[in-house]
Amino acid sequence: MFHRLISMLLVALSSSATLASGHTPQEASPSAKKSLEGLLAEYNAGVEDIRKEMLKVMAPKRVAEKLWVEGPLQRLAHFAPRFLDLARQYPRTDVAWEALRWIVYVRGFSEQDKAVALERMLRDHMGDQQFSKDLYFHLHRPGVDPEKFYRRVLEHPDAPRRVAGLARFSLAESLKQQGGDKAEAEAVRLFQEVRKGFADLPHPFDQQRGTLGNAAELAQFEIEHLQLGRLAPDIIGADVDGKRFGLSDYHGKVVMLVFCGDWCVPCRSLYPHEEKIAEKYCEQPFAIVGVNSDSPETLRSAIEREKFRFRWFSDGSTSGPISTRWNVQTWPTIYVLDAEGKIRMKKVGAAEPEQIDLMIEQLLAEADRAKDESSD
Repeated sequence: MFHRLISMLLVALSSSATLASGHTPQEASPSAKKSLEGLLAEYNAGVEDIRKEMLKVMAPKRVAEKLWVEGPLQRLAHFAPRFLDLARQYPRTDVAWEALRWIVYVRGFSEQDKAVALERMLRDHMGDQQFSKDLYFHLHRPGVDPEKFYRRVLEHPDAPRRVAGLARFSLAESLKQQGGDKAEAEAVRLFQEVRKGFADLPHPFDQQRGTLGNAAELAQFEIEHLQLGRLAPDIIGADVDGKRFGLSDYHGKVVMLVFCGDWCVPCRSLYPHEEKIAEKYCEQPFAIVGVNSDSPETLRSAIEREKFRFRWFSDGSTSGPISTRWNVQTWPTIYVLDAEGKIRMKKVGAAEPEQIDLMIEQLLAEADRAKDESSD
């Protein structure tokens, strides 16, 4: 992993990405590039020394996990001032940009060092082509407060339009993930600003959504209609045989709605659990409904292989109309709806089966009580 990051940085020094607008940093001298390459090589050697020490007391797999996720790289924090010195020595150049980016991207450097690097990025590189792309990609790192930085960008009077638009969108996404009424209300306002003033800007990486305007519309829909307690919007689609049906067909039942695909390993790992609960609750007001992102042929093969007891919407791809409308970007994504159709659980990514089971039991019990009360 580390060597791949080194390679990415060195490639960036010799060629720059082409974005819709902006300019490339000034190309630094060969001696400046050599200085950065030498510093990266020293850092790499330090990482390798730490890795060898760890291998003496733990298994290689554990070393790989601990090295990049936990704290050993803090022993190399003394490299941060040297990267900052390079940025100061060769300001507004590609070497300066990559040195600053390294401080922000790599674990082990202090929050203060990362904050200094981000401020210098803001001052010297906001007009660069790569700034807007990294604004979205590289701020969600340990030791970085992305929300604070997005707000700093929005305060900047000279922010290029593409940067101002992406900062609004990125801040709104961060607030959406944070959740809560206050954060979601601000996120909606920011998404509306993006749709009004920056809708035509290209999304930095998501070809499915295409523009910031489309992505903001979908994200706003998710906040307003797909959060806990909201009444789930209906889904109308076709199964693998082309027969039309709707999510509303299951009104009055507890529903586990699963967005997944046979291409997705975490999705396939859920198959046994889905079969188990489909059998367990077959006599109760419960249903599993799948939204599948494979081709119809692949879905048909999976149904025959797994002998699923439940029905699937055939959405055709990860950018199918149902998955797009529900703003699904991580697979699997699971919703559990109560008998009234309200969203009571939302899990993005792999979920613990025990949590799903507990929620289903709770909602079935609620449905039983509601039935008893209505019959009195």
